Amino acid sequence: MPTPGSRARRPEAEARLLLCEGRRHTLQPTARAVAEPSAMSDPPGRAGGAWALTALWAAPSVAVLCALAALVIDRPGYSPDEEITAVIATSIGSSGMPLLPSGVLYNRGVPYLYFAWLTGALLGPSMLAWRAASLLCAAAGLAMAFRLGRTLGGSVFGVLLTLLLASCPPFVAASVFARQYSALVAAALLFIWLFTRWAVERRRPWPALFALAVVALLHPLGIALAGLPIVYVALDSAVGRASAVRFALAAGAVVSLVSLASYGAHFISLQVAGVSVSADTAIYAVPTPALPALYVVSLATYRSWIAGVIVLGLLGYVMHRSSPGNSALIIGCVICALGFQLGVMLLAGVIATVMKPDEVRRWLFCVVPLAIASVVWWSMHTAVVTDVQLSVGLALGLARAASSYPLSYALFALGAFPVMTTLVVLGCAEAMARPESVASRTIRGLVVLTLSLLAAFAVASVPVTERYLLLPWTFLSIVAVSGIAAGAGLLGRQRVSPAILRVAIPVFVAAAGGGLLEGHYLYARARETLVAVPLAQRALAPATGPSWTPERLSSLLAPGDTVVCTEELACRYLVGRLDYLFALPPADVAHYVVSRGGSPVGFYAGAPVISSGPRLEELIVGDSSHCVVVVTLRTGKVGFEEYNTVVAATGARFESRVLLANDETRVIRICGFSRQ
Repeated sequence: MPTPGSRARRPEAEARLLLCEGRRHTLQPTARAVAEPSAMSDPPGRAGGAWALTALWAAPSVAVLCALAALVIDRPGYSPDEEITAVIATSIGSSGMPLLPSGVLYNRGVPYLYFAWLTGALLGPSMLAWRAASLLCAAAGLAMAFRLGRTLGGSVFGVLLTLLLASCPPFVAASVFARQYSALVAAALLFIWLFTRWAVERRRPWPALFALAVVALLHPLGIALAGLPIVYVALDSAVGRASAVRFALAAGAVVSLVSLASYGAHFISLQVAGVSVSADTAIYAVPTPALPALYVVSLATYRSWIAGVIVLGLLGYVMHRSSPGNSALIIGCVICALGFQLGVMLLAGVIATVMKPDEVRRWLFCVVPLAIASVVWWSMHTAVVTDVQLSVGLALGLARAASSYPLSYALFALGAFPVMTTLVVLGCAEAMARPESVASRTIRGLVVLTLSLLAAFAVASVPVTERYLLLPWTFLSIVAVSGIAAGAGLLGRQRVSPAILRVAIPVFVAAAGGGLLEGHYLYARARETLVAVPLAQRALAPATGPSWTPERLSSLLAPGDTVVCTEELACRYLVGRLDYLFALPPADVAHYVVSRGGSPVGFYAGAPVISSGPRLEELIVGDSSHCVVVVTLRTGKVGFEEYNTVVAATGARFESRVLLANDETRVIRICGFSRQ
């Protein structure tokens, strides 16, 4: 007869049973390992012990991260965008709000900015202190990674995941970068872990939703994580789908309200500051999504389109007669084939297969024939309307070009780490083979979310930057460790002696881990920098201008100099003041110049704008009692050589002296005394 105590423990036992169902691929091929309780199901009274265990297991990975970070965290100068943290943290200290010098509320990474200000208040305001805030966030992210890994596959899974992240060059670079990206990864891992807990227990969704709100506050990319509950709705069982729908709706409402509040406060501050912005302003610039216009498609006339509709439409009709239940899918594939968008067909097929493995034959039946027909049709069309000879090489070349969109970013992200790609495929395949467990649904959901996010980058033509790929790489790392677990599980199911397994499984895990580390090493050696720097800094730190220090730049200026700079916040941080923003058209004026009271000013600091050489000359001549110091920086956000050309031509007509000139900086003092 059940007792009241046993009845109270029943939900916990059911949660443990569901969890173990999703952890059959654990790295330890013993029944004891599979039954190891998860951090997710720890009783409330043992919460402190669970976090102590987390600290113990994550300590080696944190030590690795700190050892790598120690090589570059105190590097001289600053990395582009770190000056934003320097200026905003100072503003928080004086006003309590994250205000730009122009009076506009800065709404990106607000939780991190307050944490950076607090770190600076404790350690002293400096770039090292603000980078230390990022390192602390990265260490917390490793703790979250261990909890998530332990939830998905046991303690060994969690340790491997933390070691993989701690040695990943983009993650290390984010940990020594005084911006919010390491905090973004930590908050994302926290949300995924809490969401996985909710998926098992189906109660207390508010911790996960709160973590999602923090993610959305840290960066607009964090909004994409609201897609994980949406994907989970399609992956969930019929019994739990209603609760999954409620969570997905709540997640959508949370990110919507957080974004509305954040940008609402930002736009109110624009009105208060009297600033008029446009869609071209850098912080709002969003490219218009569009399908690529392939050259071979642009050669088609209306007669070619009619013929293509007839040929591919007839093929689709025949396929519809053979499989009447696939009408919508066939119509979509015919449209993609007619537009020669093989990449869209391939992406949709992969996502659909991951979400519903049982329907892979249905997708292959629709995608493969129409993709082949599309390649044949457009190859023949190209040979007819151009001088190119019809050949297999032509067909393969066109197929490769048509398949790159919108998969180009995914190929780039995966191509940087080939071993990780192999493990991702293995982990995804193993998760598809056991679709009913929570761990499997989480892994498959992360794969779908990653592919969708990378495809969205390609559609929106977002520049490929390491910091924007950090979240996708983190998700892929989770799936890759699942692939290691899947491989170890496959070995453990072989009918061989236990002695062989005790050797084979550690060898496989070590080989997979070594391959991942080799990929990290090769990626680190290939990272780009602004200027020549030591190997450790090139491998582990963001691009940095070594001469960009307040001590060096401030010493070059006299108190009465008029400061003209190509970067508003950079000069605010480096020399403490800015009199004019130097912004040349078209791009720099469009991105960084706004209107205040009908006059052009800089968006970030509200400085008056100089947009041409003659205007700079007028400034020099107009106040001959003071010298003008022009500071140009190679940050990658604005031009460099074109500014130096204009400044050199202007300086040649006056008394001028170069105060500093190197690969990343040029400072010249021009006085109003004509050489003529």
